Amino acid sequence: KFLEKKWLWFFMFALAGFFLSGCKTAPMDNLLVAEGQTNLMQQVMARKDKIILLSPNFKADEPTLLLLHGATDDPTEMLEIFKEYRRNYNVYLYSYNFHRSINKVASDLARELKILKATENNPNENMVVITFSYSAIVLRMAVITADDPALFSRVSLVQLVPTCAGLFVAR
Repeated sequence: KFLEKKWLWFFMFALAGFFLSGCKTAPMDNLLVAEGQTNLMQQVMARKDKIILLSPNFKADEPTLLLLHGATDDPTEMLEIFKEYRRNYNVYLYSYNFHRSINKVASDLARELKILKATENNPNENMVVITFSYSAIVLRMAVITADDPALFSRVSLVQLVPTCAGLFVAR
């Protein structure tokens, strides 16, 4: 009986810790709305498994930066990086619904990257992909399952992997 009570208390404290310190989400960033890009914000928030150009003007001589958000209903968590690098990169965001299967999200990413590479003005010669948390797995699955082995051959990766309870602090 003593051990049963001890485990019960342990379970209650663990459960309380889980609910009180779980993954937190930063409030939605309204940068795009503030800059008059309301339609773009709607595309980002729709999470339709699409790569969206965040930069207001595509510059053929600038390298490409592709942002992949974490498992959140608010894909704007990557906009701080956009703010920092929008002057030196053509910044894109892969806005996806993390509730869908990882295989579907990853295959959609590969499909969207093919479309982006096929764009006449964007050969993706110097693409940098920044993943945050869960999206590292999405990218890995896309690389593994892509039917074109050259699709990710010229991509550099920056991977941000904070602990779950540290997500808010990391942002």
